[in-house]
Amino acid sequence: MTEKNLLLSMKELLSSDILSGADATALKEAIETNIEKLIMEKHHHAISGPDGKGLYYTKNPENLKLKIRAKEKKDLLDKLYAYYYGEKAYTISQLFEPALDYKCKVKGTLDPERDRICFRKYIQGTSFGNMKISSVKGSDIAIFFQTFREKVTRHQLNDIKSQLNMIYDYAFDHDIVTANLSRSFSTGKIKTIAEKNKSHDVYTDIDRHKILKALKDSDNMYEMAISAHFNIDCRSGELFAIHIEDVDFDNSTVFIHREIVTRIDEDGKRHLIEVEHTKTGKDDGARVFPLNENVMKIIRKAKGNRTEGYLFISKRGRFLYLNPYCNTLKKICSQCGVTYRKPHRIRAYTVSAMIKAGIDLETIARKGGHKIETLSAYIKNSKERDNDAQIRAIF
Repeated sequence: MTEKNLLLSMKELLSSDILSGADATALKEAIETNIEKLIMEKHHHAISGPDGKGLYYTKNPENLKLKIRAKEKKDLLDKLYAYYYGEKAYTISQLFEPALDYKCKVKGTLDPERDRICFRKYIQGTSFGNMKISSVKGSDIAIFFQTFREKVTRHQLNDIKSQLNMIYDYAFDHDIVTANLSRSFSTGKIKTIAEKNKSHDVYTDIDRHKILKALKDSDNMYEMAISAHFNIDCRSGELFAIHIEDVDFDNSTVFIHREIVTRIDEDGKRHLIEVEHTKTGKDDGARVFPLNENVMKIIRKAKGNRTEGYLFISKRGRFLYLNPYCNTLKKICSQCGVTYRKPHRIRAYTVSAMIKAGIDLETIARKGGHKIETLSAYIKNSKERDNDAQIRAIF
């Protein structure tokens, strides 16, 4: 017998008037204890109170910016129990916030606000979003996704599908639905519109030369990090997480196995933390990347006399932060007459440069932490840039 069924049996016994006096009181206390235990298995927010108005309160699982309040703790628990275990039929839209909260805490997500923007744009307010999730059929999901046929890009369609997957994962894990219909539906055959041509949305060899020349003698940590980034195929968060001890100064290599990422705590606040790729199960995790002498000079300069800690450090002695990093890159690009592109496009440059140099895809994937299938776009873009250069040379 499950705890929920046991609790129902206890409630039936209490309402039957079979017990009285001390026995009934003891059973009532046991029921309240079990109700709270069941609730806290799913409700990952503190129950507080009484506040200045004498009310007990906790975060609203449907909207974490709001609170649920009640005069008595028992009444608050009853509301939460009805939400998590009652007979209420939740709509797809109603489950989005608790699903996102669940994803942030249990599985982790880098950018919950991006998830919210996608949900509000494509799911919230639609007839599909207002459907009771328990009554949704596979054909309903198919009809919903057909409304995006030839209206969104493949990337946008995948984002929409990710939001629905997240909602269904939560509903399935919390016994709201008995089948994960979203995971069993494929959007592969839905025709999408072409992605915006990004073949030129990457730093060029000339751009890199101008930027590195401007930063040659810099002793600013953010500027040195940018110079290093143009020589290492890694994400910004991985660059920030490099420790001095990750650098093999004898063999000129760097061990990339950590990343600075954003995580959400139980109060909904964003925090930057360091994670180990090997512990997170990242497919493109720990790897060793070779370094040339130019970047080794930058690394030695950034290290100074220190023997441990982050390689590139802020004024407070911590890792670097993305916003100042982007702002520094913008400033340098402006000074050099180079079009500013986000730091991720530096990573795109390093991949394109290795492809252009004839490095095989398996090596690039292994050294840079890529999946083979994602490198095809880089190959196409690299060839297109070369073709454009050849065409310009003709006329």
